[in-house]
Amino acid sequence: EDMVQEAFMKMLKYRHTYRGEGKFTTWMFSIAHNAMIDLFRKNKRRGETMSDEELPERTALTSDAPNPEELSVRASQHEILYEALDRLAPDKREALILSRFQNMKYKEIARIMGCKTGTVKARIHFALKDLTTIFNELTNGKTP
Repeated sequence: EDMVQEAFMKMLKYRHTYRGEGKFTTWMFSIAHNAMIDLFRKNKRRGETMSDEELPERTALTSDAPNPEELSVRASQHEILYEALDRLAPDKREALILSRFQNMKYKEIARIMGCKTGTVKARIHFALKDLTTIFNELTNGKTP
């Protein structure tokens, strides 16, 4: 909640920096990204870490034609996927989430993360590779 509030306060404070040349969401995610980094740095200096209660809640996706057994399997797979995502390196996780869950283009992600487009491509490639390995380890090598 603190980070969200801080991100919105920074968006209001720096609204004059949005020039309308790119997507608003790219500018917004840049502000939020920097607010997150600032919060982690501030907490690190104080020796604080985020507890599980402070992390955003996750929701399981449901099927169009729900079947209780199928929903149970999907919920289990989603929890394993979220756990695997949590185990990724932060830079890989952020690039992957922005790309796959926020449907952002690599160029936009590069602007947000302050790196080159090729770096974003590499991070996403290795994130997917690592995610597959971690997911398989968490499911004991079984294909769910």
